[in-house]
Amino acid sequence: MRVILMLFFGLIIVPLSVFAENGTRSTTKAFKGVELYSWKGSASSSWSFSLLHGTNRNKILAEIKNPSGVISNVSQLEEHLATLAEGEGVFWFLRGFEPELSYPDQETVLRIVTFAAEHKIKLEIGK
Repeated sequence: MRVILMLFFGLIIVPLSVFAENGTRSTTKAFKGVELYSWKGSASSSWSFSLLHGTNRNKILAEIKNPSGVISNVSQLEEHLATLAEGEGVFWFLRGFEPELSYPDQETVLRIVTFAAEHKIKLEIGK
């Protein structure tokens, strides 16, 4: 029973601790990395983003663009990235959702890639 409880709490605590609270940096990397998605915000000219736990399944667009998890600009994305554990793997996908999802302009992508590198986050951009 004790082992089962430890496993249960371990499965709950680890995924929740991947995204640290209060701007502190997590010490725990995500089991399957973190997925980053991007799209042009409809109400403004700024970019919107979503960071989700990596899984073995493809996400649906409603899950990616869920308003409760939308990051509404590059500065906020950088704040979120800064809380990830050092060495965290972040995978930036479109997953066939073009044109609903897209990559920002080259300057913005370079800004995000540079920020990730400076914070020792392993950012991979899908094709």
